Amino acid sequence: MDAEDFFAKWGEDNIILYNADMLQKRGISLQYQDYLSNYGLPQSAAPYLNFNNIDDMSFLFDDYYYLGFTGNGDWICIKSSNGKILIVDHEIYGEEEENSDEDDYEDEDDTDEDVPDEKFEGIILMNTSLETLYGCLLAYREFINKHIPANSAEYKKEVRILEKRLTQIDANVMNVDGFWRNEVFNLILE
Repeated sequence: MDAEDFFAKWGEDNIILYNADMLQKRGISLQYQDYLSNYGLPQSAAPYLNFNNIDDMSFLFDDYYYLGFTGNGDWICIKSSNGKILIVDHEIYGEEEENSDEDDYEDEDDTDEDVPDEKFEGIILMNTSLETLYGCLLAYREFINKHIPANSAEYKKEVRILEKRLTQIDANVMNVDGFWRNEVFNLILE
């Protein structure tokens, strides 16, 4: 789902647009530069996601562009080398940044092998692309808007339908220990 299709369904209220120059400096693809600077992301979305635009990204790895944060404060980022949307544990990587001496990440060799991804502790997959993030946000909003009582048989059925829809949108999000899989698991426990 491209950005135009997403916002045709989502609506255009409370949209965050991202700085095109910063996107370019971080190496974000031209297509995603267009999506994020001309269409953006919703300022907030279920489940407890907040998107915002900041200019100072010194706390991030060079290959990451900050998009926002989750309900517990973890960072939502896009990785420029592959377009994946990742969740970065702010406690793990924020602490490293605060406690680092002269061994700053930016001083190291700038190869892709040096940049963490979801194989590292504290970094998990949210989506494999910006397009699939758009689709998952819509699917989750549709689920929430049904207002079904949590312990009902209908609720459990709708959670399974949501799980199936998320998998159809982005097959990898339910195959790995990532953001959407964890969210669906939490819904099942309710």
